[in-house]
Amino acid sequence: MPRYNPNPAEANAGFPLFRKGDYRFKCAEPKAFDKKDKQTGNVINYGIGITVTCVGQAEGSDMIGKKQYVRLYLHTPEARDYTKQFQMAVFGFTLDKEEEFNKLAAQEDWSFDTDTGAVGSAWKAMTNKEFIASMSIGKYKDPNNPDAEERDTQQWDQYRPIPVPTE
Repeated sequence: MPRYNPNPAEANAGFPLFRKGDYRFKCAEPKAFDKKDKQTGNVINYGIGITVTCVGQAEGSDMIGKKQYVRLYLHTPEARDYTKQFQMAVFGFTLDKEEEFNKLAAQEDWSFDTDTGAVGSAWKAMTNKEFIASMSIGKYKDPNNPDAEERDTQQWDQYRPIPVPTE
């Protein structure tokens, strides 16, 4: 039987909060997910999750090498609209180039399977691609738990392609 000796000092205790600013991230391989209601088993939401690593940062920040997790929800039209901004940025399109992106995207495989985590070739093509994110810290309180305390949460305010357009 193999032996393992993981060192917890080399692990992260969670994802750090990135202060307000612009950061450059590199994508790991996307995986499909869904979230189910604990009591009924019904799917509440679903989409694509991508671990991203900071490879560039706002001046004065020390976040290079730190990771975040991007959840790209796809279960509602509004969720798909927000996800599209990320898709466009990762593939190098600014918001004013949406029609060009649509022509490309219509020909690609955007499928995914939440049972296996498998994703289509368009999602896989995001692996190792980079983008810019404007980030900030917001507040969150679970609306379903009146006793929950408000906590800080990461806000992904905007996604932009690399290079950042000068327009």
